[in-house]
Amino acid sequence: MPSRVQPVAPPAPIGSDAPFGGGITTRIISIKRIHAQANGPGEISGPAVQVTFEIRNQSKKKIDLGSVTANEVDSKGAPGVPMGSSPASPFRGSLAPGGRAKGTYVFSTRSQRSGKVTVTLSYSVDAPILQFVGDVR
Repeated sequence: MPSRVQPVAPPAPIGSDAPFGGGITTRIISIKRIHAQANGPGEISGPAVQVTFEIRNQSKKKIDLGSVTANEVDSKGAPGVPMGSSPASPFRGSLAPGGRAKGTYVFSTRSQRSGKVTVTLSYSVDAPILQFVGDVR
């Protein structure tokens, strides 16, 4: 069986709406640098980026939020390491038609310096991977 490549949407500025298609959109409502405190296995306290997304479902069907994935990459291509400790609060459950949901993701980074990052969000293999690009202070 041939493998299927999930499409990647063109980059959108941080703070703008981006469409998954079919009436489902998302945007980053907050992005900032923090000092994260490690609480889970493999986590390391230190500089991090905290990203809060909002997904809006204007489709006619419920969508599963349990498969949402988020990633962060700095301007040099170094990936942020996902952290599950507070203030992380990823998407969960499902989102009914007409509903909105917020999810917060935390990524351990190499430095606390401001700069450009790329953040991606995916909720389904049937929808594109959304990219947001912009500065984090």
